[in-house]
Amino acid sequence: MNRLQSASLAAVTVALLTASSLVSAATAIMNATILTGSGERQSETTILIENGVVQAVGQNIPATDDMDVIDAEGRLVTAGFIAASGSLGLVEVGAVRDSVDSGAKHAQLTAGFKLADAFNPQSSLIAIARTDGLTSALIMPDLRNEGEEGAYSRVFAGTAAIADLSGSFSSIRVPEAAVVAYLGDSGQGAAGGSRAAALEGLRAGLDAGRMFADSKDKGSRFSLPESLADAPFSPADVAQLAKVAEGKLPLLVVVDKAAEIAQVIRITKQYGIKTVIMGGAEAWQLADELAAADIGVIVNGENNLPLSFDHMGARLDSAAILAKAGVELSFNGENVGSHNARNIRQTAGIAVAHGLPWETAVRALSTSAAHLLGFDGDVGRLQSGGVADLVVWDGDPLELQTYPTHVFINGALQDLSNRQTKLRDRYLEMDTPLPHAYR
Repeated sequence: MNRLQSASLAAVTVALLTASSLVSAATAIMNATILTGSGERQSETTILIENGVVQAVGQNIPATDDMDVIDAEGRLVTAGFIAASGSLGLVEVGAVRDSVDSGAKHAQLTAGFKLADAFNPQSSLIAIARTDGLTSALIMPDLRNEGEEGAYSRVFAGTAAIADLSGSFSSIRVPEAAVVAYLGDSGQGAAGGSRAAALEGLRAGLDAGRMFADSKDKGSRFSLPESLADAPFSPADVAQLAKVAEGKLPLLVVVDKAAEIAQVIRITKQYGIKTVIMGGAEAWQLADELAAADIGVIVNGENNLPLSFDHMGARLDSAAILAKAGVELSFNGENVGSHNARNIRQTAGIAVAHGLPWETAVRALSTSAAHLLGFDGDVGRLQSGGVADLVVWDGDPLELQTYPTHVFINGALQDLSNRQTKLRDRYLEMDTPLPHAYR
């Protein structure tokens, strides 16, 4: 089945369901193929959905008369995929500044910059991502220094959030998912021109957060002790950094160079924090050390070129090396940003082509991504009691010509049309007297 047929099938299904069923009706997906916890395929499976939750998964489960029934016809059904990077809902046209809310230039707002309030669930990019089986996304802050004089506090870009991709105005699932820090080229520039300054900023921020956590005065009058009196962290910043120091939020570090990753491992052990690495072009060189420190990697699975001096050791089998060592993985890439978040499936497929087990790649897009990003155990899993974010695929989800026939988010069947499919349909019919602009 090609993309046009898949979209048409989904459109027919949506049209047949009533508006109330999209919200609350029980649904039975029959004759599905699923992946078991051991990674094996189980066919002839029934999945029962009600009130946004998977009620039951198994064989020989009957559907009742009041259920909407979808025959999967033996197709694979997985948990919805999670975009573990990017700025969906925060950018519409990158070159138009007033449509971009993913970063802030402010000396007194670094780690305390929270993105959730700027999230736009009606962004046209969200519907496009949803059409490719993405049901949730990490909403990341960008680093903004733009050639100004550096300050080592500016290695902290802000606090990431997690949203579902339903388009609902209540789609923020985790308002505070991780504090994001940048090392490498970006961190070097933000901190004033040296990687050493960026790393010192990382340590200073964690020190400030720990002091805030231990302080009895946590109000706006909080001031850093003399040892950090010149550190440019505001109360809003140290309040967020305290959550990292206390283990309430992970630290998400954007870094590629092996030498800096080694420093991140040391800092993680020194401060006893939860750390996740984003990018990790050279992380494979420290796979065993990362596994021992329980540091997950949201790995760039499509990079094998020295895009900068931070990427000299990039290789396409890095995900396979990391997974073999026991590092928990998800994916990002050079071409999986907001406008191309759907390409995350291709990135995972490239990793499979270079040695990563297929089942591990699918898990990296769902269960592992949810775990690394701080979701509870009910998201990213196709199991009884899990959040009903599900995708019915018309083939192998890691193949480029495979698309969803049905997508559920919080148990609601989603409309799989988007701006691109509507433009396609508008101009697909050539036998009409109307000019293109009037169709």
